Amino acid sequence: IAWCIPTPTVLEYIVAQQKPIVEIGGGRGYMARELTRLGAIVVSYDIMLPTKGHKFFDVQKGDQSMIRKHPGSALLLCFPPQVGHDHSEMSAECVKIFHHIGGQDIFFMGERGGVTKIEMASVATPEFWQALARLGYKLVKEMSMAQLPHDYSVMCHYSCK
Repeated sequence: IAWCIPTPTVLEYIVAQQKPIVEIGGGRGYMARELTRLGAIVVSYDIMLPTKGHKFFDVQKGDQSMIRKHPGSALLLCFPPQVGHDHSEMSAECVKIFHHIGGQDIFFMGERGGVTKIEMASVATPEFWQALARLGYKLVKEMSMAQLPHDYSVMCHYSCK
């Protein structure tokens, strides 16, 4: 279904920020659907749209360049590609483009990887974490999304204001 199943508390927190959301790497649209159900305005993109199976949301074909069409939105990245996977540069490019258009709030959903927060690199890439730090994004809130044993999924809200 999705890389992770967010807790209601996480979804409610994101929606409470009262910003439209642009999601890059939306896959089948599970996160977009869940956020929309709670009242968020979401536009979701993915470079590889599913051709089979259930789709939860109308994810549009597009890559990180689509961020430019959504100034004033928050950015959502859910389990972006990690080092060694196709399109691993996507998450760092998203941060750079988002910052360039004046983007402030980034919601990252992923899994804790290392011993420090900057090493949460079991998803995304070191370049992603470095771009966040270099461009002045600070961690506002971290919330567990763990619902199963050995699930280390978190939602991290970063902001650059």
